[in-house]
Amino acid sequence: MPNKSLSGVIKIDNDTEVYRQIHPSFYKNKRVASVAFLPKSENNYNLSVYGGSKITPELAWQHYTVQKRRASVGVLAVTVNECMAEQLTPRPDTQEFEEHAIIEFGVSRDRQARRKARILRNLAVDRGWRFLNRDYVQ
Repeated sequence: MPNKSLSGVIKIDNDTEVYRQIHPSFYKNKRVASVAFLPKSENNYNLSVYGGSKITPELAWQHYTVQKRRASVGVLAVTVNECMAEQLTPRPDTQEFEEHAIIEFGVSRDRQARRKARILRNLAVDRGWRFLNRDYVQ
């Protein structure tokens, strides 16, 4: 059960996984491109993820592909600790939907953001798929 602060805001524990949807254009020859973990300037350098304390990887994928009608190969994950080790701040962002969270990159310098995205991608790929759409199993 998720921890709640006195204000009722959900806290994310350090070992909590956050789930990132992987778009098919970022998955070629069984390899995930690091750009899948790179935030865009139009999102204020925030990376959209699902909070693992609130939803399973499969349900996150279903929400993303059915309710939001977006394409996803599957779900990869990094932990809050792994983000914090790279000076990235994961936090709940429930304005869009309850399970939504973001990883605040807080960097606009392309080179630094790309390096951090590569690190997150490597950590997530090493951990393995949390959910993989069977249509993409090659």
